[in-house]
Amino acid sequence: MARSKKSNSTVRNPAKTVVVKPHQRASGYTKKLKINPSMSKPVIVPESKSLGFSIKNKSTLMITIKDGFPIGSFDTLRKHLSITQERMRELVDLTNTTLARRKETGKLSKLESDRVYRYAHLFELAKIMMLGDEAEASTWLKIPKDVLDNQSPLDYAITEAGARDVERYINRIMDGTYT
Repeated sequence: MARSKKSNSTVRNPAKTVVVKPHQRASGYTKKLKINPSMSKPVIVPESKSLGFSIKNKSTLMITIKDGFPIGSFDTLRKHLSITQERMRELVDLTNTTLARRKETGKLSKLESDRVYRYAHLFELAKIMMLGDEAEASTWLKIPKDVLDNQSPLDYAITEAGARDVERYINRIMDGTYT
């Protein structure tokens, strides 16, 4: 009995097959998952608009946060959020003297940059939720919400854990699962 020989032609498939081993699954059976490599391609970080400088991808973002955002990102985001400099300083936890020093050096610290990014990210999510309306997004972020212990999303996001809760809240609203 003759066996047919498979050709060595290459099939271009955008998805890569990954085998999940039995020890990786609670049920004990193997399952093949399709992973789309295009999902890992770099995209323009949307927060770059509300920060006032260009960030091409997430790795560049991480490097820029570590190096410190330009001081202009503080004022650019403040204007997008339509809040006072005093209020922005409270959110980022900057004193007047520290802000004056940052203006001299031209850069925020790593921690301050991370906080500015946190609010830029929430602003961009709120803007998406409000169908691109920046004024509505900034207003929504300033109004206290019952689900956030009667705090505004900006106040609730003072900590990273609070910011994640605000992000989940926005996603639930956009998914239509808000209760």
